[in-house]
Amino acid sequence: GNPADAPTGGGFSVERIFPNQYAYAALSQSGEIHAWGYPTHGGSDAPSGSGFTTIVATQASFATLTSSRELRAWGQRSHGSNIPSSIAAESGFVAIYANSMAFAALNEAGEIRSWGGYVQVPPPDITLGGFTKIVTGSSCFAALNAIGEIYTWGQSGCGNAPTGAGYRTVVAGETSMAALSASGEIRVWGQPGRGGDGAPEGNGYTDIISSAASFAALTASGEIRVWGNYDGRVTSDSRNGVPTGTGYTFGPGFGGMNRHNLCGQSFGAANGDPHFALPHGGRADFRGEHQQFYNLLSSKSVSLNVMTEVADFELHPANHSRHKLVHGSFITEAHVVARAVDGKIVHVSIYAAKIGSGSQGELNDAVTANIIWANGTVSWPNGTNALTMPSFKLGPKMSKVVGDVALSTEYSSLHALTPEFEIVITPLPLTAKQGWERNVVGVHHRLDVKLKLRVPEDTMAVAPHGIIGQAWDRDGKAIDGEMDAYPKNGEFTTYAMAGGAIEGRPNDYKMASKYATDFKFSRFGLTTASPRDVATLVAAGELNVPKVSMTSKDGFIGATEYNFTNDKLHPDGKHVVFE
Repeated sequence: GNPADAPTGGGFSVERIFPNQYAYAALSQSGEIHAWGYPTHGGSDAPSGSGFTTIVATQASFATLTSSRELRAWGQRSHGSNIPSSIAAESGFVAIYANSMAFAALNEAGEIRSWGGYVQVPPPDITLGGFTKIVTGSSCFAALNAIGEIYTWGQSGCGNAPTGAGYRTVVAGETSMAALSASGEIRVWGQPGRGGDGAPEGNGYTDIISSAASFAALTASGEIRVWGNYDGRVTSDSRNGVPTGTGYTFGPGFGGMNRHNLCGQSFGAANGDPHFALPHGGRADFRGEHQQFYNLLSSKSVSLNVMTEVADFELHPANHSRHKLVHGSFITEAHVVARAVDGKIVHVSIYAAKIGSGSQGELNDAVTANIIWANGTVSWPNGTNALTMPSFKLGPKMSKVVGDVALSTEYSSLHALTPEFEIVITPLPLTAKQGWERNVVGVHHRLDVKLKLRVPEDTMAVAPHGIIGQAWDRDGKAIDGEMDAYPKNGEFTTYAMAGGAIEGRPNDYKMASKYATDFKFSRFGLTTASPRDVATLVAAGELNVPKVSMTSKDGFIGATEYNFTNDKLHPDGKHVVFE
């Protein structure tokens, strides 16, 4: 592009400039877009306004997410600038990806929308939800869903991915892809000679990365195995010069077009039939007992308990080759206890059974409206007595501040903000006959939870604990726990309870009541506490061996994760605005 067309003045950061083949797009700190270069490649006609959150690029087009999570694109039509009207009318997108000629986007329900060139193999049906990540090759996409099934689309050579469930990782080169199973077996597909064949056999591999035309994998002892090359020649990006010996790890900057792990140190989550995304990039599944409370996060000033309930549901349509009847569980209640700086104790709760129900809890016609509401109390000590203020309720777009604890609601989510953590609780309806979990029997809504650490781990005098919270253990490494091994089809009962990723046993995290804070590893109310001793727990067989993770800035090339909150103070200076 012509340098004279580049933006001038302050407000633009080099980290926020995105190129394609012949044009650039810059994103300002206020979310404005300025494009320059060949007009046919998106160097002009960028969307106006502010609040855009990210940009990705094909060879000749750009796409962006608005602050309301809608999609916009510009550039060459053959490379994805023409978003279909049905997709352009949707909102709620959380991530957007690009290969050389096409775009793909992931929405809050885990559904995929894709458009642009190279669509010889179509994307997954739009009613199939539950996808958690997408990786991109030169002309292919691959998506991994919550139970580890792989779907691919794009050019004709993209469609040979392995079947079955339980895959933990998918990475992509330009023309080949590789997947790592739960048992550490490697499966590859794509162009022979460029990583689509020649993968090492056996199991026990722990990590996998890619370059344009080759792949590398780690054994359990830290040995490096490589395959693939460039145009049939052994080159420096494949076998030549690979170090021998043991003890190697793949760091955040170790080559690769795609790393499998998008979770940095700041985030943890529980979604669906609960699948856990653990801080630093670990994963685990958790089948809770029926109507049992468990602690997910325990810190010096905030505690989060959830209730699980068992339920039956189907995955995939009845006529699909991967149809399953699953006996699983969901999170149906979430209860936060937070201690404010002045000593007041805030209790706030969300009940999935009350979402879309009448005053007596009966279902009404708005059951799928998914309108948030929460209730709670505030109390404070007065000598030996505890005085309690009147209870409060929060509907959509409301807020309540108690000292340094801020509660805020969107249309269908609750945010609880403390100095160290942000907790986001979102109900999702389970009544539809389409989507990821279908024909659910037992509950009509589930709750998904996101946890964000707002301060550096090593600055906390009290290291957090709980099933998810303990993974903020200051070592920057991912630890995977037990995950359910789903069959390709048929009937299945979940069983995994995060073994190998948690200290102690699952029963140690059971809570006596919804607002209870005391359990074996409780941190609530403490003034000092060290993180779990990973080395000792690994040696004792309680924890699995950690692996090097990556920060949230090191995601897939062509992919940008939506940061689900930007903490800002409202102009009135009294409460936090969540976007």
